[in-house]
Amino acid sequence: MTVIGNESTSFSEARVGLKISNDEGDAVFLRTGRWAQEKEKGPWNVSESSAGFHYTCMEWLSKRDISLIGSDAALEVAPTGIKDYPHPVHLLALHSLGMNIFDNCDLSELSKTCNKLKRFGFLLTASPLPVEGATGSPINPIANF
Repeated sequence: MTVIGNESTSFSEARVGLKISNDEGDAVFLRTGRWAQEKEKGPWNVSESSAGFHYTCMEWLSKRDISLIGSDAALEVAPTGIKDYPHPVHLLALHSLGMNIFDNCDLSELSKTCNKLKRFGFLLTASPLPVEGATGSPINPIANF
């Protein structure tokens, strides 16, 4: 499991000295700083303007056998750059690659803990509610270091 990104820098494996592994089933979280910005400046329409995964990174994540991607926003960059389709990362992740998605996570405390421990890998546990016919569920993910 790997946490990447923060509100002041862009991600580069080489730059931060962190390697996204090829371990099947790993997860990648992207912290954009959305909740801190919302607290400071107030809410805004994140579906119109937000940082996040760009659809062009999906092949890169797929080659690493990533099974879950998550973010503190609605997951993908907005605007997406694709006319008339606002969620290409969701489409590629869920339908084409079989990746699970965690949207709107509060990654602030997790980021602080990772930085304090200088450790960005951990065991993630999460139990979605078994809602028949649902496509999503509230969860309470837990990081175990």
